Amino acid sequence: MKINQRLIQFGLSLVLVSGLFSCKKAEDFVPENTTIGLGSYPVSANTLVDLANGGNITNNREYTAGTALTFELQYWSDAPIKEINFYQTVGTATRELLLNQPYAPSYSKLKSADTLVLSYTIPAVAATTNIRLEAEIVNENTLKVIRTLNIRGK
Repeated sequence: MKINQRLIQFGLSLVLVSGLFSCKKAEDFVPENTTIGLGSYPVSANTLVDLANGGNITNNREYTAGTALTFELQYWSDAPIKEINFYQTVGTATRELLLNQPYAPSYSKLKSADTLVLSYTIPAVAATTNIRLEAEIVNENTLKVIRTLNIRGK
């Protein structure tokens, strides 16, 4: 009988201690989202959706030259955002800046984030040429996040 009581007391103590430790509130919503001394990184968690052609853009999908792509970037940050950059790298060429836009609030209540629609036209390239698109969100604290999409010419 004493053994059962001790087991019950031990179990209750263990539950109580576990409960106390689980109540500790983290300082950041995602510990990996901050850098000591600089603050928070911007966040972009959406997948790139091809708005113009009605379907998801997936990595390594092939597109014909001249095809217009339009996709929405959804983002937010606890720290002030400085700018949005949009780059392309065609094949082995140098990374090229296509857009540099200062931050302008564009909050969507529906998506609970700022949104920006980006347009891109597939250049004339040899079949199966890799095209890397990068949307970069840069905070005033210099921390950034990059959303990447790899597609191919057809």
